[in-house]
Amino acid sequence: MPEGDLMMMTYATGGVREMLHNWVLHVERLGLPVLVSAMDKDAVALATEKKFHCLDWSHTAAAEDTSYVRGSEAGFRALGVRKLDVLLPVLRMGINVVLSDVDCVWSSSPLPMFHGKVAGFEDFAAADLLVASDCMDPILDVSVRDPGCYHDSVDKNTGVLAVRATPNGIAAMAEWKVRLQVGEKNEQDQTTFNDLIDGNGRGHRWGMSNAQRSDFKKFGEAWCGSHKTKRGYNKLWAGGEDPETGGAGDASVVARGRTTEGSRRIFDVCLPNVSRHVHIGTFPVTAVAGGHTFFVQQLQSPTATWPMAVHATYQFGDTSDYAFGKRQRFRDWGMWLEDAPLAPREPWVGFKDLHARGRQHVSHLERVRQRLAHGFALARALNRTAVLPTLWCYCDKFWHRLDKCAIPSATESQPLPFVCPLDHVIDPSLLHGTIPSRMRRPQRGMQASRADGPWEDGLPFRGRHWLRQLGAHPRIGYSTATLSTAPPGEASVPMEAQLTSHIFPHSWCYRPFEMTPEWSAVAAKGAPKRGTEPWCVWGFAKPAVPGVCGAVQPVKPADGGG
Repeated sequence: MPEGDLMMMTYATGGVREMLHNWVLHVERLGLPVLVSAMDKDAVALATEKKFHCLDWSHTAAAEDTSYVRGSEAGFRALGVRKLDVLLPVLRMGINVVLSDVDCVWSSSPLPMFHGKVAGFEDFAAADLLVASDCMDPILDVSVRDPGCYHDSVDKNTGVLAVRATPNGIAAMAEWKVRLQVGEKNEQDQTTFNDLIDGNGRGHRWGMSNAQRSDFKKFGEAWCGSHKTKRGYNKLWAGGEDPETGGAGDASVVARGRTTEGSRRIFDVCLPNVSRHVHIGTFPVTAVAGGHTFFVQQLQSPTATWPMAVHATYQFGDTSDYAFGKRQRFRDWGMWLEDAPLAPREPWVGFKDLHARGRQHVSHLERVRQRLAHGFALARALNRTAVLPTLWCYCDKFWHRLDKCAIPSATESQPLPFVCPLDHVIDPSLLHGTIPSRMRRPQRGMQASRADGPWEDGLPFRGRHWLRQLGAHPRIGYSTATLSTAPPGEASVPMEAQLTSHIFPHSWCYRPFEMTPEWSAVAAKGAPKRGTEPWCVWGFAKPAVPGVCGAVQPVKPADGGG
């Protein structure tokens, strides 16, 4: 198939219109063809306004699509079905597709890698599917026997998926759609995709009994002619034609009839009752980075490899009304086109006390949060936009146990300390005010217009990268304000207290992978009270409310843009 027959696709509702526009701007800079599945009228209107190609799929919209639909399990699953309704006709027209979520930024074209034109990835030209991975171990990712952590427990991440318009590629996508239609509970597009390529039955997680799972496994082994491996019925692709379809992928690869020495390998996968030979590969984590490998591990630095795509996974700070955390991460790294001094490193005390690093991290962030609280108070007093500093963390932030302050699978590659995202320190959504206040604004995700307004409005702020783009902000310096020494009004201190309590509400438990000797004894007595667990380091206290030094006397009205 000619190299030009590839489409960059995404899908979106109006709830993520700014994220969608950011995606389009990045892809357009690469000169690649764009096709957006506009899932509601708001997304169609954006495409019309910004003049990019879209398929108007708004006639299938549901009521929840006008919001940030990621918070609805049923709505998100239904959205997955609708995106495949759009994808399948495009594939059946013979057009190859790279489908990515809108919370993905493309910095270089996937075309050369997709067609096997990049050294070390020649076999990718024979793949029906190429998918991203949540693998965090860069060493395991390049394993010769298990490239892309294929048989590891981590998910294949469907946020970036390249599909070749072959019979096998189309058959896999059609079956994926059926599985989403019959899915239950939290079976979403990614979980159903992983069950599909792992050789599990429809509704494997919630819709099948143990007996049904056992029966399907026997059926799969008979249908595929092999025993199930740790992750499905598969083997490394050894080259040659597909006996069922007479070949898959680029004609040059089929004619070659063998793999290329030194190439990243792909797998010959049997999908029971779908296809016996689907060629599947995984993008390397250095080329398609996830939210942890890029923003936290920052593998782009030690590997000296800038990824062609960054997908904002593994992040915090998103709420039901807006993707605050994702947007802020892109802003911090200069990837948000919709907008247009280091902390001292304290030596770690070593392994004698397994909690030492956790306590050090909590202590460090206590001081950082205190400084932020005072900076926010000063911004309010001057009616200025707060510009956040570079933030450093001594530990990762995760939902489960940590190994030496890192996610266990990332221990060897995680730099500590590291420049960490804002959502590791405070929740970005809280800086935008309360939900009722946010919902009254003309657009979703808007910041407060003034820094000295009601505490419910939050506080206007910018990330550290913003200072590198001063020339792009001509209004800087147009607003003026003076700090008065007059006694503050009676309402000032309570308002500062409410704002501080709103922005800094949460605590966090850093639980090391290695348990302390007392753990067994405590566990035997039953669940301990919060804060008394011997395996847990608690943080963070709310910062002390900064004192109010005077009332604001603006010389000229400002809108937080100073």
